[in-house]
Amino acid sequence: IGALARQLVMTDNGNLFLTLYDDRYEDVRELWTENGDWADCLVPPLIVAMRQAGRSGEARELRDRFAADIGKLAAEGDSTSSLLVWRAELAALDGNSTLAARSLDAAVSAGWKGEGAYRVGFDADRDPVFALVRGDPQMQRAIARRRAAAAAEAASLKKLNLLQRPWASAARLSRPG
Repeated sequence: IGALARQLVMTDNGNLFLTLYDDRYEDVRELWTENGDWADCLVPPLIVAMRQAGRSGEARELRDRFAADIGKLAAEGDSTSSLLVWRAELAALDGNSTLAARSLDAAVSAGWKGEGAYRVGFDADRDPVFALVRGDPQMQRAIARRRAAAAAEAASLKKLNLLQRPWASAARLSRPG
């Protein structure tokens, strides 16, 4: 759902995203109540869409709730790469390229390559959440480091030749269509 939200904003369909949000949720509190932790996946592109539509008060409320969630997770000792990515997103939304780059680097060092249950793939060159900071040299280096880590992992997996394993052949045969 977070990937679809980003896609809508990236393709200049932020107003459609806002319509979907407005039709489903009465306010920010309801968004978090219904979605729990998944709200953190929706919020960064939602903030961008709200800012673009001139809904700065709501965007600020979302931003503050997102920051509070990040602070709470950090205080509880959360050390997942998702928290680091959310920190990078929050910093990017705030225009803090140094913290965004540092957080993205920390996520990559923790093993994150751009995957996530809430994204199809990570591309900070196109992701509207990173628009304010993507031109910064530190951010460009962090993005390049993430790409290199993902490419290295892909090359390692390719060497394993997983599709030639007997179990992979059986899986290919049993696929419908």
